[in-house]
Amino acid sequence: MLKLFRKYIKLIIWLIVISFVAWGAGTLSVSQNQTTSYAGAVGGEKILNKDFLMTLRFYELLTRNRELTLDIGELRGLVWQTLVLHREAKRQNLSVTDDEVRAEIERIFSLNGTFNQHLYDTWMKTNFQSKPREFEEALRKHLASQKLRNQYLEGVPDEARNEVWFKKIAELINNAHVEDYSTAPADTQSS
Repeated sequence: MLKLFRKYIKLIIWLIVISFVAWGAGTLSVSQNQTTSYAGAVGGEKILNKDFLMTLRFYELLTRNRELTLDIGELRGLVWQTLVLHREAKRQNLSVTDDEVRAEIERIFSLNGTFNQHLYDTWMKTNFQSKPREFEEALRKHLASQKLRNQYLEGVPDEARNEVWFKKIAELINNAHVEDYSTAPADTQSS
């Protein structure tokens, strides 16, 4: 038996190596199938991880610039709220035009009342660390959420605005059927 092993040792080693490589590749493909490219869903509409993370990054920077301290759970909640509001705004045909996005970018990145392209480009590279288009889409979602909020609060007295808004947002979130895949069991993520 040992003579047989010695004679075919190279073949046996190669078979072992190939089987480990095949096993590793199979495990990798299974694990990739179990991890989804979706962060969750709002009303059955799947939300790409990329979109979720860009919106999260947007709010992380927005709250940091306003010197607010939110933990990651609060930021994630804010992102899901924005995605629900954005979906509702689309459902109500409330849109944010490119001109509105451009005007907000110019407002944010202006020095002495003049838009500063260098400031915008530098901020994109050092802070947002992604493409301007992704920042603009996150900003579009934020602006759509603000438009919807303003629409709901139109005519509401100042002293009642917070109460009315919190009730409305709770109603929208409850009706949106939000699924956060990061908190769901792994077998429900790959569907």
